[in-house]
Amino acid sequence: MYSLGVVLYELLTGQRPYRLQRAAKQEMARVIAEDEPARPSQVVDRQISEGLAGDLDSILLMALRKEPEQRYSSAESFADDLKRHLEQRPIQAREATPWERFMRFRRRNPGGFVAGATVGTSFIAGLVAVGWQARNGLQA
Repeated sequence: MYSLGVVLYELLTGQRPYRLQRAAKQEMARVIAEDEPARPSQVVDRQISEGLAGDLDSILLMALRKEPEQRYSSAESFADDLKRHLEQRPIQAREATPWERFMRFRRRNPGGFVAGATVGTSFIAGLVAVGWQARNGLQA
């Protein structure tokens, strides 16, 4: 899983997770074993950074975790998280906030969201109208 994470990191950023061009083998081993890789969104220019920040950062960093038991358990689970990201669904690599879940749902279901908002607005407007009539003693 770690190697797949490194490959995807390089494909998305054009860079390796660690800067090790001239380090000795012992230093390379120490850096890889002890240092955390930079977030992918932090090593690219701002335009690309926006696409990597959030889910892709989390997915890649989970694949690159030091402890094997903390990484994805299989290539299938890694691929599943990438698919969830592409489908605007919550990923397993990090817990989405309720706001993030709402925004993802809205992006995945724009027609349903508009229909629900219209029905909700109509319902509230009806309640306000009934309350106004009851308060002012008017009858329909």
